[in-house]
Amino acid sequence: MNISPVEFATADYDQNFIKYWDKVFTEYREKQEYDCLWLAGPSSYVFSIGDERFAVDLQIRRKKDLDALLPRLVSDLSDLSFVLITHQHDDHMCPPLMRALKDTDIKWYIPRGTNPELIEKSEIKKENTVLVDPGDVFTVGNVTVRAFLVPHGRAEFVEVGYELTTPNGKILMPADIRDYDYDEYPDFEDIDLCLSHLWAGNDAIDPENYMPLLEKFAKRSASFNAKRYFLCHLYEIGRKEKFMWHNDHAAIAIEMLKVLLPDSLFEIPRLGERYELFLGE
Repeated sequence: MNISPVEFATADYDQNFIKYWDKVFTEYREKQEYDCLWLAGPSSYVFSIGDERFAVDLQIRRKKDLDALLPRLVSDLSDLSFVLITHQHDDHMCPPLMRALKDTDIKWYIPRGTNPELIEKSEIKKENTVLVDPGDVFTVGNVTVRAFLVPHGRAEFVEVGYELTTPNGKILMPADIRDYDYDEYPDFEDIDLCLSHLWAGNDAIDPENYMPLLEKFAKRSASFNAKRYFLCHLYEIGRKEKFMWHNDHAAIAIEMLKVLLPDSLFEIPRLGERYELFLGE
């Protein structure tokens, strides 16, 4: 029996989300795991690079999952040194989760221009809150981070992407691009891995509506000229079917990308899984 993408995502979360969480936050504390990434949500990432453990857009989308994990969040996330936030949407920033971690030493890098009320609701200490502007460059441990402006349509907030430079390679996180014609990105060179968030408009059902933007998504992603791509932000649990991008869309985009970048590698990462960041030559 065929089920809709929304039914698939809901069933998967109901049956497996806590298991995925357990797997991610057990493995990331193992110090022998270097240069790895875990997919903790459709657009939520946990990294282990050398001795640094950090996350990008760390959030738990559903309240019932957050409530179930609340008693153990501090112990599960105790090794994180910092979290990068790209923008204030609740599939990227989660004030209730942040509030549960307010007494830890985790530093939160949040775009300047984020709704101040959301930051206040998080109750994060001021000394652990760093407001980020596009163009900022900062280093934490062995990771250098460059923030850059990302267009999010008519949004009245600032969204940033992040370029991560590590001892063994570079990672590009363009976040939620909504204007594929925007062309004022900084120069990116020698990107080893690009985490591209698939989006092709406001109709994920009708190919006549989504194919033109899917082509633009592929062209914009290819312009970053990365050696390897992960196509992410699929099966976003908070969306209705009309707005939910899934593996079938990603498979089409990958075929487009293969034409544009025949020497690059493409993958659809799975929730809860661990991936090596840098592949050997």
